[in-house]
Amino acid sequence: MTTDDVPAPAKRRAATAWALENALFSAAVLAQRLPWADAPARALGLDALTREGARRLLLAHFRRSRSGRPVRLRTAFGSFLVPTATVDAARLLARADAVGALGPATGLTAGGRRYGLSPHAEPEREAVLPHSE
Repeated sequence: MTTDDVPAPAKRRAATAWALENALFSAAVLAQRLPWADAPARALGLDALTREGARRLLLAHFRRSRSGRPVRLRTAFGSFLVPTATVDAARLLARADAVGALGPATGLTAGGRRYGLSPHAEPEREAVLPHSE
């Protein structure tokens, strides 16, 4: 048997999300823009209902229900392809970078506003060492 006779492994296709999953993901995206959303949940001791807790639980649900495959979501904010495995996320970013689909690097403030990130030069080793004086 040669390598030509071996069938290629099936490509992992993205699973389509259910309507309720789309709604929950939309709510999680919206909650990221509301900095005060965590206060009531934390006051009641419900960390699962904070923005970070909801995101973590939703991604854990996608990993379990989709066997680690990426999930295609349709929301009021647009369509998203959410990778559930680190390998898939790295491949998705590499492919987007190869075709020039990645925009400039941005970060988010606690209020959900974007700001630009600029590349930084590595500090020189001599500048980091303390003076012997």
